[in-house]
Amino acid sequence: MNNPIKPLKAKKRVKKTPDDKEAVVLPNGAVLEPYNELPIYGQAPPDKLNAVNSALLEVEQGRFYLTSMLIDSMCRDDRILGVLNMRLGGVLGCDKQIVATDELDPISMVIRQDIADNYNEIFPLDQLMSFLSWAILLGFSVSELEWDVTPDLKWMPKMRVWHPKNSRFEWNDLHYKLNSEEEEISLEEGNGQWVIFTPYGYRNGWLRCAGRALTGPWLSRQWALRDYSSWNEIHGLPIRAVDIPANANALDTRRITNAVANLNSNSVIRLPMLETGQKYDLRLIEATAANHTSFLDLIQETNKQIAIVLLGQSVSTDGQAGLGSNQNAGEKVRDDLKKVDSEMLVQVLRDQVLKLYVKFNYGDEYVKYTPYIKYDIAPIADGAKRATEIKTLADSLDLLTKYNVDTAALLAEHGLKLK
Repeated sequence: MNNPIKPLKAKKRVKKTPDDKEAVVLPNGAVLEPYNELPIYGQAPPDKLNAVNSALLEVEQGRFYLTSMLIDSMCRDDRILGVLNMRLGGVLGCDKQIVATDELDPISMVIRQDIADNYNEIFPLDQLMSFLSWAILLGFSVSELEWDVTPDLKWMPKMRVWHPKNSRFEWNDLHYKLNSEEEEISLEEGNGQWVIFTPYGYRNGWLRCAGRALTGPWLSRQWALRDYSSWNEIHGLPIRAVDIPANANALDTRRITNAVANLNSNSVIRLPMLETGQKYDLRLIEATAANHTSFLDLIQETNKQIAIVLLGQSVSTDGQAGLGSNQNAGEKVRDDLKKVDSEMLVQVLRDQVLKLYVKFNYGDEYVKYTPYIKYDIAPIADGAKRATEIKTLADSLDLLTKYNVDTAALLAEHGLKLK
């Protein structure tokens, strides 16, 4: 079968920048300046409320320096990182399809197959994880497209996410700005070099970001874990008390006291008995109050709050019955969240990347054939619930038959049939 469409032959053009570097010129005339990302250095997580409030005030003004570092610090927390990965995996861990605009049109199918073959090279999974992660946590994510020409003369982009630490929103011209080693860049959405993802809105979307809502539970959790560890250090190990006879000599007393102080977990000491019958004794004084439960209650409450912010619910992380049971704990991100994440992400990838790919490699007239990306985010079947439904239906069949109910049709509605 003849190929119904003939791809354009790409020719890589470069031009010299003022500092004698090479800039790639795209087919649409856009010049990809060779920018280098500023180094990203971590810092110790803030545990002071004033420091956290300063970061929140900054992001509420559209500046992301302190907040992005705060989010990096929060991802040290096993709970936040684990639940965030569940949110990301709810979309990116699903099977995906590249769907042609018209399956009966051979041109549409050729372009669909081309993109399907190169999808993982254009969108590396680690970059998609980072891209979606910052969009959820900060309300703003930016990626650079690095274009090159393949040996078969095709324009091939590759996504590379930039850390948002050195970015801000400029109200004067309504553009996001990004500092690089060379200069401050004014980001143009969909210009072939930059991909911008603002799931909660281009303006003020950062006010509804998950990272802002996580700061309270995260701080409380850190304080509770710290205080619980301190409590365990004091009350978790019993105090060793030595009963010393009133007429014991100073040498024996000092020797036994030192021996008890230097006890390891599997040690034996000798306790002498005086001629009078009096003897040394070793006792363990253990804490009996259960006031440590307040720490555990607070930790559990913050765990729920973190899950609600990122998953939309906390059932699946608690090991409840059904889909969130201990056998399937943590598998459920709320379905509407997965749907929204998926639809917004694939729209950005199609509009700002794939349409340019088709334009550069096939021509303007073929952009309308740009395929769609679809993640299979259908909810996982709940086996226990399904079994209960079938049993209830089976128990009701005799009664339903008496009332002349079409049981065969009823069973067919539930995916069952009589033999």
